[in-house]
This record gives sequence, structure tokens and C-alpha cells, in this order.
Amino acid sequence: MTPYRQETNNLGNQSVRFYKFIALAFLIITIVLLGVIVFSSTKKATITITTEAEPVDVNLTVGVNNDKESYNVSGKVVSTTVVLTKNYQPTGLQAVAGSATGKMVMHNDGITAQALVATTRLLTTEGALFRIKSSVVLPAGKTVIVDVYADPGSAVSSTGVGKLTVPGLNQEKQKTVYATNDQPISGNKMVGVISADDLKKAEDNLKGELEKTGEKILSDQFSNLKGVFIMSEYSFDESQAKANSQVESFSITGKAVLIGVFYGQTELNVLAKKELGKQIVNDAEILSSTDSTANVSLSEYDLNKGTAKIMVSLNGSVELNSESKELQKNNFFGKSEEEVRRYLLSLDHVKAVDINFSPAWVRTVPAIADHVSVVVKKVE
Repeated sequence: MTPYRQETNNLGNQSVRFYKFIALAFLIITIVLLGVIVFSSTKKATITITTEAEPVDVNLTVGVNNDKESYNVSGKVVSTTVVLTKNYQPTGLQAVAGSATGKMVMHNDGITAQALVATTRLLTTEGALFRIKSSVVLPAGKTVIVDVYADPGSAVSSTGVGKLTVPGLNQEKQKTVYATNDQPISGNKMVGVISADDLKKAEDNLKGELEKTGEKILSDQFSNLKGVFIMSEYSFDESQAKANSQVESFSITGKAVLIGVFYGQTELNVLAKKELGKQIVNDAEILSSTDSTANVSLSEYDLNKGTAKIMVSLNGSVELNSESKELQKNNFFGKSEEEVRRYLLSLDHVKAVDINFSPAWVRTVPAIADHVSVVVKKVE
């Protein structure tokens, strides 16, 4: 028979071991749970999405005061006539023969002054004659610059360069009184000649001036509106400018009729951007980088009715909307790198995907929003 005290001790020891087991199990569970929490708190994923915008554009026919068109804006359709006359310089040059004139230096190496009358002859070594234009007195031992001209009756032509004698003086005087010249004296001069190219360039320039002048005249009348213009007719009067004519300058008169169609730029921009916005097919896209203003050209006009048609074009680009539901973080929870990559590359405008997990052994995106980063980069 077991003593009561021994039996009581055995029961007590069993209870102690049981409680130790429970305590140890609880400790192990706590450590495991703590490890899970720590692991979950350090598990992170960064998803970098590289996108590229795609160009889009719209081209519309818009009526001005024309309700028959699907798109219509209010405006003004007017005209003005402009007449301008401008002078131009010919680019071609041609040599023309004329009287040869110039200057020479008269020397008096003697000890007395020497007077020379107008038309005094000066003889070159080739035998050509030049004459002094005006009377002159040459002081002793001095030089004087005089105006000269080629003698029309000279049988010999010369540029007059070198030393010239005064044949009207005696032989002794000719040794001390003489002329020198180092610049050629020629009767040829260059004059402008109008070429066909000169006339064409002048017409093109004058046409541009007519257009600018007409645009300013009309724009000043409607300064609060934007205008588009077209030159309906123009003509030139070239009666004073004949091809191959020798002139210093020539003038051309031009006449032009300019049509102006005026409209509200803001109203037109709103219309064009609204149509451009229709290029977005879902909320995953966003319109960006549109032109500030629409490009406009005039296609038709009716001055009597005050109506017109204008061609309107606007360019922009569509890109991935970084705020769209397709890029919300919960779309990636629990997905592997390959699943995330395959999903993102199926979206329009996505060109590349890069995924980084932390720690390195993590293989799926954590299901905690704060531990997931989605970065959208644009291709420049």
C-alpha cells in the first residue's frame, strides 16, 4: 500500500510537468508568431513601371457662322484690298564705257613756282594723253594733287599709271615739273542690270509685304479675335522694271485682295481638345502634352454670306494613368514576379516592368498596402 504522502508528491510532480509543458508550448507559439510578425513586417515589394506616351491627333472641319457643319463657331468673314510700291536693287552688274577721269600728283622739283593752265597736257610713256581740268600753281619744291581726264583725241589708250611728262614745257622744265599716278584711270563704270531672277525675287518679296499689310489691316479691326488669312488674288505692275535694263534701282507696284476669317481662339481650342479627349478609350489612359492652341487653315469662304470652313488640327499624347484602378496595389497582392510582370505588360503604354522584393528570399507581393510601392516612370 502506497503511503498517502508519496502519492500526493507524485500527483504534484505530474502537475508541475504539465504546467511546464504548457508554458513551453506557449513560449514556442509566441516565438513563432513573433517571427511571423517580424517576417511579415519586413516583407516589401517595389514595382517600377516604365510607360511611354503615344501621339494622337484630331482633324476637324469647322464651320464659321455655318450651321450646316457638324462643328460650328461664330466669327467674322471679311476682305481688304492692298496696294504697295517698293524699290529694289538689281543684283547684276555690267561695265559701261565713259570718259576716264581721276587724280594725279603734280611735282615741282624746281626752285621757282610753276603755273599750269586748264587742259595742260600730260603724256604717258606709252604716248597716251591726259589733261588737267583746272588751272593750278605748283609751288617750288612741292606737290599738288590735280583732277585729270583722258584726252578724247588721244590715239593711244592707257590707264595713266606711272610718270607723266608735261610736253608743253621746255626740255629743262620737263625734268623738274612732271606728274605721277599709282591708281589706274578708267572710263569704264559698273551699272546695275535687271535680271529675270531680280524680278522674281522682288515679286515674291512684295507678295509677302502685301500679305503682311493686309493681315494687319484686318487684324486691327478684330483685335479680340484670332484670324486665318488667304490671298484670293494679286497682280504686279512691272512697267518701270524691264529685264536686262541698266538701272541703279527699279520699282514694282503690287495689288492684292486678302480674305480674313476671324474666330474665338478659346472656343475653338475647347472644341478641338474635347474631340482629342475622345481618343481615350478607358480610365487607364490620360490625355497629356497637348498643343496649347489648335492649328487652323482656311478651306472655303463666302464673303456675301459671311460664312467659311476652316480645317482645325490639334496634336497631343495619351499615356497610362498612374491613378487608374488597374494600378491599385491590391491588384498585386500575393502575386509572383512573373504574374505581376505578365499583368502589367498586358496594359497599353507599359514598355517595361522591374520588381524588387525585400528580403531577397521573398517571392510574392505582400498583402499589406504600406509594404508595396508602385512607381510609374515615363520614357523621355
